[in-house]
Amino acid sequence: MAGPLQSLRRAMGKHDAVHAAIIHPKVASPAPIRTVAPQVEALDVQEFLDALAVKTARQRKRREA
Repeated sequence: MAGPLQSLRRAMGKHDAVHAAIIHPKVASPAPIRTVAPQVEALDVQEFLDALAVKTARQRKRREA
């Protein structure tokens, strides 16, 4: 799953930083593996939503400033 994301990042060229993630359901393992490939991480759904909310809040603050 990480291979296609890495290919997409390469195809995009040198643009703004891109955050690549594989989203999965929450698992009960005690130590989840976060990095699945270079520059690609695994996030459960809640982690993804939390990260998205933080990014959205930052962008909103920039627009208001």
